[in-house]
Amino acid sequence: MMLNNYSLSNKRSCFCVALCFSASLILGELPSVAQQSLESPTGSRPALEVRIAELIEQLADPNYRRRESAQAELVAIGLPAFAQLRLAAKFAPDPQLARAAQYLLNSQQVTWSLESDSPQVQATLKYYNRDNDAGRRTKLARLGQLATADSIVALARLARYENHDHLSRHAALVLLEKLAEFVQDDQPALLGGVEVTPAILEDLIQAITETIGSSNRVSCVAIRAHCDEARQLVFGQLPDENADWQDWEEIADTFTESVSDRVDDASRDTALRFRYWLGQWLSRTRSREAGLAAARPVIDLIDENTAMSELAAWLLDADLPELIVELEVKHSEMFAKTPRLGFALAEAQLKTKGFEEAEVVARAASERIGGYIREQMGKLASSHDLLSVEAARRAALFDDLVDRGLFRWAEREIVWVVDSWGKRRQQQRDAGENDGSLVTNQELQIRLKAGQFYWEGEEFAKAAGVLEPVYRVFSEEQVETPLGQLDLRQRVASNYLFFAGLVAIEEEQFDQAAEYLVESTLAGNELNPDAVIAFRQLASQKRFEKTYLELLDRARQQHRETVLEAEQAYVSNNDRQRKNTLELNLALACNQLAWLLAKCEVDQQEALQLSRRATELRPDRASLIDTYARCLFAAGNTVEAIRQQRQAIALSPHERQYHRQLAEFMAAGDEAGN
Repeated sequence: MMLNNYSLSNKRSCFCVALCFSASLILGELPSVAQQSLESPTGSRPALEVRIAELIEQLADPNYRRRESAQAELVAIGLPAFAQLRLAAKFAPDPQLARAAQYLLNSQQVTWSLESDSPQVQATLKYYNRDNDAGRRTKLARLGQLATADSIVALARLARYENHDHLSRHAALVLLEKLAEFVQDDQPALLGGVEVTPAILEDLIQAITETIGSSNRVSCVAIRAHCDEARQLVFGQLPDENADWQDWEEIADTFTESVSDRVDDASRDTALRFRYWLGQWLSRTRSREAGLAAARPVIDLIDENTAMSELAAWLLDADLPELIVELEVKHSEMFAKTPRLGFALAEAQLKTKGFEEAEVVARAASERIGGYIREQMGKLASSHDLLSVEAARRAALFDDLVDRGLFRWAEREIVWVVDSWGKRRQQQRDAGENDGSLVTNQELQIRLKAGQFYWEGEEFAKAAGVLEPVYRVFSEEQVETPLGQLDLRQRVASNYLFFAGLVAIEEEQFDQAAEYLVESTLAGNELNPDAVIAFRQLASQKRFEKTYLELLDRARQQHRETVLEAEQAYVSNNDRQRKNTLELNLALACNQLAWLLAKCEVDQQEALQLSRRATELRPDRASLIDTYARCLFAAGNTVEAIRQQRQAIALSPHERQYHRQLAEFMAAGDEAGN
């Protein structure tokens, strides 16, 4: 594969560029100094490019009015003028012309969206010019999360025209990551909610390549190369695993060299992420050895400011666990003293050597947590309670392990915390220090977290068991409830009774189950929709039908009021920061009511409308997509429900409930012959 008739490896022959500036305006956009050397294209030059070249020369005109006129016309032309302005700013022999060109580039007073773009894309790019680097990166990420054709093409537009090379490359990286998802072979990918077919992908690639044009910025070169291979992959024409991938290595060297030299962590992150992406892509399209070789330079990009745990997570997500092992060899001391890195190494061993060796590493990492905390607190001369600090650390590790689907190791961490709190309160009771009623907010939060974990795994007895000790303490009349604990205690009571009700259903103790579930609905500030949904299992028995309908009606009314209040607050508030919070509140309120209606199979059209509203507000939130899938299924659209459920799983691949729901939908689809 030749990269548009120029070689990225010929980076040192750039000294003649400045001397040839006038010619370069005729030839079109040259690569940057880091990329270099372009052969002259044939054919005449478009009139617009000729006019842009004339206007750029006019920026150095002695006449003030002619300079201002040229500047105004270039601003009006907008993005098409950026390529030649960038060349002028870098290579123009006239310092005044170079400064004027750089001024226009820095201002970037252009409209980045098109009239044909969706409202979401237009809203994302509306204030792009005002943002700093961090704000612009956030907007680039948002475009990727939208995952629509116009948001992907907008990324291509920014990759070509963004003045700052590191942001241009970041835009390209987000695009590369999304485009690779569209050609994955393990599950159907969705573009704007529609399954990507070869025809849809071909249209998208055509729009991307037309947007980047003949630009030789390395960000555009990378996009062009990936588009070519993505098209081949869809039609089964990609080279075999022994095919040469040196061209990609040259792109990677150029893509990452200037970015990784920047001192800010965000730019270094772009360099690392590109290497991770390339490693995944080459592992898939060439060979695992090629992927590892392409990603291995990330080890050399590490410095004292690199977040090693984050880097290890990236390598694991890129399915390159072998590099974690190599990283541990080079930084063994850091792995030995940092539990989080120890678990990353254990996961790498799990993927490469099997459970037994991984378990040894995981146990060692867990056992080091206490010593690590004591060491750190000793350095800080901290007087904090050791158990509270260690509990917080293990709870954080628990969250990480759950997110990665390492449930056995996660359970061990949360059990340690729960047991330790129980032992402490028993020791205090034995010593006569208190009656065992002193339960901290931290313990309540961790027990609630553990209960949720077991519930998601359908281990209802364990879910009830972790909450029962503190629920019993709170049930005693002599125990006062501090105001700051009121909400937590209500949640403990509601969740414990809900889990106990599920246990009673499993044991076919239906009267006891009904009692627990009704109590659960009364214990919290807001009626738990899952308790009502669970009660529906009892409604087939005549004696429970009336109670179920009353609970359903009360829950439906209460959650509708919550949605209306959230909608009113959202519409009436114009503060940008506050608006974001209100938007999330509204999405969650709509989602709660939609889930209740869909699971109880009532008001299905209302459920669909509510769920669509929630996903429009937060299109990248897996839990909302999961509910939307349930609403589609309840409305009889099993095929689309399966598609949406797969999208939720793509966002949260280790969420056990999502997989169970997908299995339910697929079984129903098979039965119906879909």
